[in-house]
Amino acid sequence: ILNIVVVVGVLCAFLFGSALVPTAYADSTPGGNVADPAVRATDVARPAVVRIITTINGHLSVHFPPTTDVAFPQQGNGNYPLQLSGTGTFISANGDILTADHVVSPPQDQTLNTDLYTLASQDIADYINKSAQQSPGQVTKEQVVQQLSSGQLKSTPKYDKPSSAVYLSTDYIGATRTTDFKNLPPDTLTQVDQIKKESPPDQQDIAIIHTPRTDTLSVQLGDSSNVHEQDKLTIIGFPGNAD
Repeated sequence: ILNIVVVVGVLCAFLFGSALVPTAYADSTPGGNVADPAVRATDVARPAVVRIITTINGHLSVHFPPTTDVAFPQQGNGNYPLQLSGTGTFISANGDILTADHVVSPPQDQTLNTDLYTLASQDIADYINKSAQQSPGQVTKEQVVQQLSSGQLKSTPKYDKPSSAVYLSTDYIGATRTTDFKNLPPDTLTQVDQIKKESPPDQQDIAIIHTPRTDTLSVQLGDSSNVHEQDKLTIIGFPGNAD
């Protein structure tokens, strides 16, 4: 499982001095030194910050010399679910969220492949040990990951279309004693139904995604062309805040 805690750097240009529409606070009052513009902007913006969990299902075809190719997992409709954690911010009252593109469209690169190798490694080790009729445990999952990563054991990864879920900030919904995502109340999360705009991760790495919600608290976007080198910026975006 990928545990990628993402701070959306682009937000720094938008969030400093921004305001929510309507203005709201988790405890009905602003906190800290509200005369400080950074503290005030942070306090106002936090309820609009969300956590984004993206799931992408992976499959792995492994080549065993001389001519055998085996698909993992071996059950027909099985997959290995990989998850990424990121953050975003509502920028409209109609469920639009600004985030990093790699959060919702993870690059299919070596980092993702390595996590897929890790999830599939035990199944592959079991297959090797069983096929070779060797004693159990002679090939370990750690050895399989090393062989896949080095190319000694050739493989072809394949990924399904990713899907993303948005979890509202506890600064907006209030604290919860739930210890995992599966037991959160249904009204604390919503599915992403559209990626409205995106740029490649190796360029601006920005995406605007949509959720089927209305009357969402939102950060008012500013003009990033007014931000210059040496300016003091406040970056707001911590996925753990949604926990």
